[in-house]
Amino acid sequence: MKFRLMVLCAVGLAFVAVWACDTDQEDPFGDYEDIEIDWGGDDPNRYHWNGLTNPFFEGWFFRVALPDGRSFGFIYSVQNPGAMSGDPSGAHVVIARNCGDVVHGEFGLDAFSADREKFTMRTAGNRSTEGHFDGELCENGHEVSWDIDYEIIEPWPSTMGTMTNFPGLPVNWYVGALRARGTGVINWDGERIALKNAAVFQDHNWGNFFPQGYIWMQSQEFPDSRDALAVAGGNIGVEAGMFVWRHGGELVEIRSQDMNALFKFSGDYEAGEVVVDIRRGDRRYVVTGFFGDDIPAILPAPRPEGNVPYTRMAMSGRIRVQVLVRNIFKWELVEEVWSVTAGVEMGGMYGPPIGEPGNARR
Repeated sequence: MKFRLMVLCAVGLAFVAVWACDTDQEDPFGDYEDIEIDWGGDDPNRYHWNGLTNPFFEGWFFRVALPDGRSFGFIYSVQNPGAMSGDPSGAHVVIARNCGDVVHGEFGLDAFSADREKFTMRTAGNRSTEGHFDGELCENGHEVSWDIDYEIIEPWPSTMGTMTNFPGLPVNWYVGALRARGTGVINWDGERIALKNAAVFQDHNWGNFFPQGYIWMQSQEFPDSRDALAVAGGNIGVEAGMFVWRHGGELVEIRSQDMNALFKFSGDYEAGEVVVDIRRGDRRYVVTGFFGDDIPAILPAPRPEGNVPYTRMAMSGRIRVQVLVRNIFKWELVEEVWSVTAGVEMGGMYGPPIGEPGNARR
């Protein structure tokens, strides 16, 4: 039954994608001089709000991993720019690091601006673009600033396949930098952390609603320096996800919307473990993320009640990738690869409510 629902969902989204592809080529109001429509560009990392839709959220994320094992996460986001009276709205900038420290800046919508043609956004004095991001936050006794340039080695331009960058989808994901390298500086409470050739990952999500639960993992810190992995997905009424793995000279891409794979997500918060089980044909990829000794940072997400604490991310966890092939009636393990460090996140229904008494880790 779940597979049938997934197929129906994918077919429906495909219909929206085809319609959007057809209408996005030409302004349908071109014959009417009094109507001006701001059609967005073809860069998936651009700002996607159409000026009307509410609710709406959009966020850009960076993860920076240093060779010594320290990792940092940066989030620039906006929620409900077209909010009606009483609806939560605002712009947010968040920086977190391994060991669970988080600094969160909240701003009014008038502090936010972004480009609908290319990746350029600003919230107060905090900026992010393709190739650079910087900012400064002071909260709860913390003073943090950052100024980082990065060079993209490999993007994932087909993150959502034929649906990449199509308007009208309820939730979207785009990986702008599967592999990148960064140089710059982070200042955290007086400690100056210099970055030189640090691993940088960048992705982006937007849409009308945030998933009821989701799991996300990412790493480019593998023994083979060419390797990189990203996977995200969860519950959007059915379980669906997207997976990319640069493994040496091979690039593995799997998406629910391609209608040829099944994703299964699970999380065990007490064990500090998440699992994404992906099956396509006679191949199976079991991607397991571990918090390990890292204390996960509690991060906000756009929910109906506002941009509230909703997810936990270990900035310096680990990932294990197991590759299995079907041998008649059973699966046989043919390869196992471990990352050195990784970002590992669980949110919503895959973890306990934030602040629940008795949580072992936070």
